[in-house]
Amino acid sequence: MHIEEFTIGQLGEFITSQRFNQQNVLPITVHRAISQTKNPRAHPEDVVLIVAFDETDQIVAYVGALPDLINSNCRVVWNSCWYADTTIHKTIALPLLIAFIKKWHGRILMQDLTEHTRKIIKKLPYFSFIRQMDGTRIFLRFYFSDILCNKYPFLEKCRFILEFMDSVFNSFISVCLFFRKFSHPLPHDIRIEEVNQIDIQTQRFIEENNSNELCRRGKPEFDWICENPWIIRKTIENADLLDRYQFSSLAESFSYRKLKIMRGPDLISFYILKERNKHFEVPYMYCINEDLANSIKVVTQYLIEQKARSFTYFNSRLGQFIFNQGIPVIYKKKLQRELVVSKELVTSISHSAEIQDGDGDTIFT
Repeated sequence: MHIEEFTIGQLGEFITSQRFNQQNVLPITVHRAISQTKNPRAHPEDVVLIVAFDETDQIVAYVGALPDLINSNCRVVWNSCWYADTTIHKTIALPLLIAFIKKWHGRILMQDLTEHTRKIIKKLPYFSFIRQMDGTRIFLRFYFSDILCNKYPFLEKCRFILEFMDSVFNSFISVCLFFRKFSHPLPHDIRIEEVNQIDIQTQRFIEENNSNELCRRGKPEFDWICENPWIIRKTIENADLLDRYQFSSLAESFSYRKLKIMRGPDLISFYILKERNKHFEVPYMYCINEDLANSIKVVTQYLIEQKARSFTYFNSRLGQFIFNQGIPVIYKKKLQRELVVSKELVTSISHSAEIQDGDGDTIFT
């Protein structure tokens, strides 16, 4: 067995090689690799993938990274994946992670860990759990047909019955939403614009409202993210990725929605929403405090018009107002996310630094 490192500059050659195509397990998808090479905060010499190969040159483990900046000028990486085939090579996972830590000199952040990974990281002397973020997922529409058929494939024969039930329940939701329009009217002087590009007005607005953020992403980063997603539409041709790659790569639908909330000619809020299979999140929001309630009211109406199945957020400012919108919520689920940093970075992260929902690689997945 041997371990190899791949830099940003080497990814292009690796993903087009015969060696890559012959792997049973992929350490990165082609579209994720292309996205990595276009990261405006990465350098060509940055190591973003460390891979373990067995004696037959097949991949048995890997760890990935996403280069970033915190506090405007401190170079760090977010751990973006960590996988090992422990059924065959039970001892490779931890040495690979330690090699990753040493390569980046302990400038590593993690979040949104699985429970299994969290238990491992908790036992290691390299990291500190410095902040817990509380989130909420609200379910807005019924989709029993997808939930049950995915969990119990034998029910696929009855999908049409389940879809009919979903339709009946959602018709009732639609009636409730019809009457909501009268009890929660939108402000007459505020409108929403869905845009394809971040213009100069929006760029300046973001820069005026991101000074207290840990990652402080702006137009270059958002253009890169929205134009180079890590999740693409599932097709017959690429369906094998679900077996070869262990992390998020395909979806029935995936998109970013950039929303400007205007009062006359003035921009009062800017949101980036992430949609995956009709489930929405709000990775980034910028808003003038006095207009927050009204802007959330407009975004809520947008979610209703898009027939969102669910809406997930960790931003506490948004949570103050979302339940005052009169939305018929089917179910509410509490979530938690922890920010984990290598001990070398603990003093570099202020307790008051704002962390947006999309920081790290969460906006991509």
